Amino acid sequence: MQGANSGIGLALTKQLVRDHGCHVYLGSRNAQRGAAAVDQVKKSSGGGGSVELLQIDVSSDESVVKAARELSGRLGEGNHLDAIVNNAGTGFRLGLLFFFSRASTTRSKNRLTIILSLWFSSHNASPAEILDTNARGPGRVVDSFLPMLKKNGRIVNVGSGAGPMYFDILATREEKLKFTRPMSRDDVESEIRSIESSGDGFEAYAGSKALLACYTMHLAESHGPSGLTVSAITPGFIATSMTSGMGASKSPDEGTVSIKRCLFDDLPGNGYFYGSDGLRSPLQ
Repeated sequence: MQGANSGIGLALTKQLVRDHGCHVYLGSRNAQRGAAAVDQVKKSSGGGGSVELLQIDVSSDESVVKAARELSGRLGEGNHLDAIVNNAGTGFRLGLLFFFSRASTTRSKNRLTIILSLWFSSHNASPAEILDTNARGPGRVVDSFLPMLKKNGRIVNVGSGAGPMYFDILATREEKLKFTRPMSRDDVESEIRSIESSGDGFEAYAGSKALLACYTMHLAESHGPSGLTVSAITPGFIATSMTSGMGASKSPDEGTVSIKRCLFDDLPGNGYFYGSDGLRSPLQ
């Protein structure tokens, strides 16, 4: 699981180790922060599970390949992963409440662009960085780690409610239809170039999450027949470092509901998008 040294990822790791007896490879871009997170998990576990640090930066091809090679060596011949959780991501920090309140009263793309450009300007991640982490990152991880995943394993892609919002503001029926269909990594790459060319922070963040849902459908279509189950989820509006100061009141522990359902429960289908309550979204 990437992005597991804080927030939802750390909360989920603690729950998996403590309550489900899992062995979790805690993915962290920063080794020092990752090691501190591993210590936290070990101190709070009290269960039959365990945890190891795996340094990985999903925005770097080299880092992902290196991490996969290292993990393959640790697993040893004949051993497999049960699941992959693509949790690493980047976004914005300020202005989100203003965005949500306005988004509920207008569908004007120009209006939203103005509001969300202000939101974006408060964060130091560029549209290119957001798209590279959120949209390309999961593909990098899947390509490198899929050979280690057991045939009937599971992949959970952590998305956002901003993905459906992006769908809502697309201007034409053709654009909307495109985002209801599976997208391969090549398809995603083509859309990334289009979104990035706008230079708009909202389109980068929300577009990256919409693309992740389409990529999830592609993985389910491609690998579902062999037994793999792939899902995308939104954790909800959770109080993390990314949402600091925005008014989020739910704890990271509350943001793990849909992830755990997609990891452990019998699901109604493959390639589905689930809300923060663990129910399949009617938008898909």
